[in-house]
Amino acid sequence: MAVTIREVAQRADVSIATVSRALRGHSSVSPVTRERVEAAAAELGYTLPYRPETSNSSRALRVGVIMPYIGRWYFSRVLAGIESALGDRESNVIVFRPFDRQGRRRDFLDILDPSVLDAAIIVTLAVSEREVEACRERGISLSLLGTTYPGVPNVRIDDIAACRTLTQHFIDYGHTRIGYVGNQTFDAVPRQVSEDRQLGYQQAHEANGMKIESDLLVKTDFSITGASRAVDKLLSLDNPPTAIVAESDELAFGVITAAQSHGLRIPGDLSVGGIDDHDVSEALGLTTIAQPVDSLGEVAAWQAIAGAEATASVEMPTSLIIRASSLRI
Repeated sequence: MAVTIREVAQRADVSIATVSRALRGHSSVSPVTRERVEAAAAELGYTLPYRPETSNSSRALRVGVIMPYIGRWYFSRVLAGIESALGDRESNVIVFRPFDRQGRRRDFLDILDPSVLDAAIIVTLAVSEREVEACRERGISLSLLGTTYPGVPNVRIDDIAACRTLTQHFIDYGHTRIGYVGNQTFDAVPRQVSEDRQLGYQQAHEANGMKIESDLLVKTDFSITGASRAVDKLLSLDNPPTAIVAESDELAFGVITAAQSHGLRIPGDLSVGGIDDHDVSEALGLTTIAQPVDSLGEVAAWQAIAGAEATASVEMPTSLIIRASSLRI
């Protein structure tokens, strides 16, 4: 069986993204780390499957990135990671947002054109069997970021575990009424991520013998304004929550803004947590589950250009960061 990049990463005790960067000679990797990675690769007999100097093609590699949003923080960071991985070779990155003004998704087959693309990275959007088979028939290498499909290389975090950890944190802090603000299923944000994170919230309650009250779960559109409306609903309850788990940091920002407009103190009256570790989360003192967003993009890019040799599934680590928005009661 062929050696994979995951085995090299384990041998060198670094991330998969670091292995990719080191073997590509990326300047962001220190000489010491590069030597360790190169030694591990040599011991295992591993080489990157794609190198510009050995490619028979004289044209630039063309990579399509399909994502539901372009300007939002998470997606811009993912794109930065993708471009970082492809930045040391001749490549063209083309970004597609496959939705019309009504939010209806276009068929990926209208976008995945082999005359335009060599590889495609689909970010947080579900793919159908028809779309996957079409890519294979057209010779377009495919990787998924944030979602999964049997037999297709993918990279993601464990969204269930992430939200379960965040919810458990508030339970450990003594909170018994914990609200949840998530995304509506008709929104362009993928259902898999939203459903997995809500499942993590529910699993934490069940593991602690706590009843899940439907009035504490509110879905809204993926915006700060939407989160504000959700908080208005939660705070109007006869027995409002003392903590709120938000599906993302951006939703958590909306939660904090809305709570403060009601005269509540964070965390004196309401504890709040999110998922992502957005660039401004530290400044706002937001408790969050951090995920390596840039590295997710880098690994997805490596998988796309590696094609059939790519590791089938890569799960990146997350970590709980406790900040000032959490309060024991």
